[in-house]
Amino acid sequence: MENFTRFRPYIRANKTKRWLGLLTFCMMILVGQLGFAQGSTCGNPIVITSLPYSTTDNTANYGNTYSNTDVPPLTGAQYTDGTGSAYYLSDNDVVYAFTPTADGTFNFSLDLPTSDWYALWLFEGCPFTSTVAYHTATTGDARSLPEINLTGGTTYYIVISSWISASTTYTYTLQVSQLLCPAPFNLGASAITQTSAVLEWSGAEDSFDLEWGEAGFTQGTGTLETGITTNSYSLTSGLSHSTVYEFYVRQDCDDDEMSDWAGPFAFATACDIITSGFYEGFDTTDTGSSSNPTVPQCWTMIDTGGGYGYVSATTPNTAPRNFYMYNGSASDSGHYILVSPETDNLGDGTMRVKFWARTTSTVTDPAVTIDFGTLSDNTDETTFTVVQSIPITNVYTEYVVNIPATTDDYFGIRHDLVTKARYIYIDTVTYQEIPSCIEPSDLEAVNITTNSAELFWVSAGTLFDIEHGEAGFTPTGIPTHSGVTNNFILSDLNPSTNYEYYVRQDCGAGDTSYWSGPYSFYTACGIVTEPFYEGFDTTDTGTSTNPTVPQCWTMIDTDAGYGYVSATSPNTAPRNFYMYNGPASDPGHYILVSPETDNLGNGTMRVRFWARTTSTAALQTQVTFGTLSDNTDPSSFSALETFDLTTTYQEFVVIIPATTDDYFGFRHDINTRPRYIYIDTITYEPIPSCLEVTETNVAGLSFNSVDLTWTSDGTLFDIEYGVAGFTPTGTASTGYAGIAGTSVTCLVLL
Repeated sequence: MENFTRFRPYIRANKTKRWLGLLTFCMMILVGQLGFAQGSTCGNPIVITSLPYSTTDNTANYGNTYSNTDVPPLTGAQYTDGTGSAYYLSDNDVVYAFTPTADGTFNFSLDLPTSDWYALWLFEGCPFTSTVAYHTATTGDARSLPEINLTGGTTYYIVISSWISASTTYTYTLQVSQLLCPAPFNLGASAITQTSAVLEWSGAEDSFDLEWGEAGFTQGTGTLETGITTNSYSLTSGLSHSTVYEFYVRQDCDDDEMSDWAGPFAFATACDIITSGFYEGFDTTDTGSSSNPTVPQCWTMIDTGGGYGYVSATTPNTAPRNFYMYNGSASDSGHYILVSPETDNLGDGTMRVKFWARTTSTVTDPAVTIDFGTLSDNTDETTFTVVQSIPITNVYTEYVVNIPATTDDYFGIRHDLVTKARYIYIDTVTYQEIPSCIEPSDLEAVNITTNSAELFWVSAGTLFDIEHGEAGFTPTGIPTHSGVTNNFILSDLNPSTNYEYYVRQDCGAGDTSYWSGPYSFYTACGIVTEPFYEGFDTTDTGTSTNPTVPQCWTMIDTDAGYGYVSATSPNTAPRNFYMYNGPASDPGHYILVSPETDNLGNGTMRVRFWARTTSTAALQTQVTFGTLSDNTDPSSFSALETFDLTTTYQEFVVIIPATTDDYFGFRHDINTRPRYIYIDTITYEPIPSCLEVTETNVAGLSFNSVDLTWTSDGTLFDIEYGVAGFTPTGTASTGYAGIAGTSVTCLVLL
């Protein structure tokens, strides 16, 4: 029957059934002749018979046979790139079939004409029963399925499709090739003990190299095993218990060709009973989530409700990680216990645990509490025995618990089951022997003046050592003050300075405790007698609800606006000061006020600062500079000068006249609302005897000259110039020293 042969069906009244069947038969023949081309279905695919294979075609030559309901489950796919949404099988489909003659590793690539919602699928079964690999994406002009391991004798179906529209067709180029020396795959480990493991992989060759080491090791620094002739290797020496290791493996193919390394594959040796003290900071464990809870090796998380616990990188006590716990909703009756590794000496009555904890809640009724206790079974919450219940705050605090004699072998921290729902963080856990000399606790500093502070702590001892320094100093372990008593007066300090101190007990006969600390405090603000600079760079950034200002500065804020230290677009990195003056109806005052000075009113000082706004609105954004007699009273503000701001940082200079005020301040203009401004790089200094020029400008620019102008009361000037970005030397350029007047023309450019 020819494709374009005409057929004229006839139907007789007394033969209706017979002729109708004949008509149906003829229509079926016609559909078969005019149906989809080869490659439109898995039942009639384009067969790839040899490799490498390359073809260029157009989806317009094929039908839209399949839909999203034909995509089999994605579970177990070897390679995934993109969402794998079934709707990427919505447009015209092109189906290729490939049956490898032997097991091997293959690459599939698809080049496309544009960046759009294209897909490359690899299925098994007809109709499709499983997804071997896929690459779906909304952008990009290429899709690939690299290093796919296929089984000899099994037929696989390569499907090209998209999620565009039924009317869209496109040209493509499909390429299929075999990787002749592929990397091993299916890496694994079995028969793991405390000191041994069998490492396994799949590969077609009979010679392999293997490199292994503790998790995170850099390739080239691990232990190398070569010439392995099987697909497994037994590690029987060099391993330690309770440790995570990784290994890589590669094939040694014929003709001295080496595959790429496969790996790393991580495995952990079995946990051993701990016989000594240990520390856990959670820093080497991967961070987790509520759906992927992670705990350190040999630790356990008992979780019997809707809450969770996992290693987190949010606000650790000691960077970079901590342990985060949430105890579920108010109606949750679950148990949440972080459980230690097994020990053999916990119950001896000679051990203690130190740890740091905080909550995110500021609710005090009821308070957020945690329970410290011991367990006989690290998976059974009913074996938990409370040793101490501890109320915690939203500030990290160290807690110390002496463990009484018990038959239990584990200790645990249980999230309070009464105050729901609460979030807590645990960090810096130390399990150790109770020392013979106990360190002090509850460090404090009181009666702080500009140059002294009274330090005290809680301890049963009578003799102590102290080491102190400016905040952030590295302790040496060598006391700055030895043999002192509790309530020690630390003197000879500087005003407006952040200090830290550590303290230890001296029990005599060379027996000293661990150091406690640091405890941080600021000395009182002194009256500034010298010039100073403020770039806001050492002050923590804040928010509208947590306004931060440098030490001894003040922010007057009387309504809905705010001001705080910010890291957004500083003039000089990393920080500046950000102010917002509230909505249009806001009558508030917003003034950033300096520390107290003793020479501001002498008529000999000036302030230089940089400022900008974010607004380009016609109603000008301004900042007003003035002085104050009271750093908390906006009515004491005396305006000296108001500056128009642009969206570019500009430097402003204010000469401060004689006054009785002791503070200067920056008031955010209260007429143009609402506006945001940034202030940075503030210098308080004596008025120099020779003032710098202002309002520099260029004009008359040609290929080899320019006119320079400036404003100044002076008569003689020096000029230094160079190609943009040059480093000034402070020496006038040749011929431009002692220039008279406030302009120079025809400057020859080098």
